[in-house]
Amino acid sequence: MAKLISPHTIVVVGPPGSGKGTQAARIAELLGWSHIDVGDLLRNAARQNTDTALTIRDTMQRGQMLPAEIVRPIIETAVLNHQEGFVLDGYARRVEQVEILTSWAAAGDIPPIWGIQINVPSADIIERIRQRRYCTGCHHKNYLVNDTDEAVRCLRCGGHLTKRTDDTDQTVKQRLETYERETIPAIKQLKSIARVSVIDGRGSIDEVAQRISDVIKHEPDAR
Repeated sequence: MAKLISPHTIVVVGPPGSGKGTQAARIAELLGWSHIDVGDLLRNAARQNTDTALTIRDTMQRGQMLPAEIVRPIIETAVLNHQEGFVLDGYARRVEQVEILTSWAAAGDIPPIWGIQINVPSADIIERIRQRRYCTGCHHKNYLVNDTDEAVRCLRCGGHLTKRTDDTDQTVKQRLETYERETIPAIKQLKSIARVSVIDGRGSIDEVAQRISDVIKHEPDAR
């Protein structure tokens, strides 16, 4: 694969249900970089038989953000000294998290930061989350179904499709409120220290992916 851009820490941000995880995986595939899905890291940690795992499960099901002392060690293990470039999905949701990434970049522990912000209206987000399913077998996430004609088998592996336990209407509302209160200021902070490309997240997965690809390919250091 031809090198498109120099190594970066690409931070994908946006409201819950905006397609961050799906598009982060697409970006990583386009660039040949690692996709670090913090949500998956936390869900894996939540499956352990520990007090920390119980805190993670309870906090995520309430639609709230986890304490920094739980999240930071998990992130450090995943990203520090990851110099070849990577796509970070699910972190920098608070101002202090942006400051942590900034300090790591300044110390040379991670490559320079570049933000990709995916914007989707709140009404569209609520409908997307009501419809989305993931596969319990291969954990593929890109399923949108409706309540009257629900698919039950994964097209990749034949596994059962189900909703995430934290995708209830009440939890989604809480997550959107948390996004406005916590993450919007974090995005503003991110924009003050790094370039952030804003992407229209409406439309199909492929349409959004093409918009992001166009931005990446027209960056000043594109090869």
